[in-house]
Amino acid sequence: MPNRVTPKIVLILIIITLLSLSISAVLFINGSLSSGVDNYLNFKQETSALEEVVDENRTFDAQNIKNIMVKTVSADVHLLTAGTNEIDVTLTGETSYDQEQNPYVTLVSEIQNDDTLYLEVQHRPGLNLKSIDLKLDIALPAEYAHNINISTISGNLDFSAIELDSFSYNSISGDLNGKKLSADNIELHFTSGTANINEINGDLSFESVSGDINTTYKTLDSNIEANTTSGNMVFYLPEDASFSLLFKTVSGNISTDFPGTITHSSNQKLEEVVGSGDNQVHIKTISGNVQIYDVNGENDGTD
Repeated sequence: MPNRVTPKIVLILIIITLLSLSISAVLFINGSLSSGVDNYLNFKQETSALEEVVDENRTFDAQNIKNIMVKTVSADVHLLTAGTNEIDVTLTGETSYDQEQNPYVTLVSEIQNDDTLYLEVQHRPGLNLKSIDLKLDIALPAEYAHNINISTISGNLDFSAIELDSFSYNSISGDLNGKKLSADNIELHFTSGTANINEINGDLSFESVSGDINTTYKTLDSNIEANTTSGNMVFYLPEDASFSLLFKTVSGNISTDFPGTITHSSNQKLEEVVGSGDNQVHIKTISGNVQIYDVNGENDGTD
């Protein structure tokens, strides 16, 4: 007699199959949801940022130091006057970085060739900083008058008054603000940013892409050479300034308070001798503009 599968048995099998599928689906969904929540929490934890306080100090005997070289990224530099015969260097501030990374922002310092102090604010390669606020204070003995070379990226330089043999500053996206700068040779190189120096004295070489300069010579016994792509320049010179002016440009303009003997004048070139022409003022621009004012005139910059 052949076996028969009754409708009742078929119905029971269908119900069992549906229950099994439902239980499997619930387990799968719960597992995925739990995994998703865990992944979300882990992601939030991995992307949260931690803060690190930076506070490092170094002290050096200044007696044999003839050169100071400084290199920073994302740190402002302040040149100060120390009350001792030592060079005191302090790096302070805060950084915020990815939690999964090991922080590494430190002050590297060493004496090179017995007479050069090298300072660098060093960041660990690949460090993904969320934010940064660092300050490098360099306190110099009042009698220090040798050579300083500073390079900054995304940082500013500030000082009150310094008198040196030579001063060099290279900046990418940073400003220079100083009250008085005196040196036999002064070199300023800007990608962008502004040099504001209330009083300057010494041979000046200024180069920029889009950086500006605004400065004053109270006495002029120095040469000025300035080149820019699109930056603007403002120079205040003494009323009795004596200089030979050479201005070359593609589309920039020049205005001056100093009448002189013009030897060449065109849209792209101006040559003029003011007084006896003792000093050279050579300026080149692509589209930058130049103003040369009498320090005692109406545009004395004291407003």
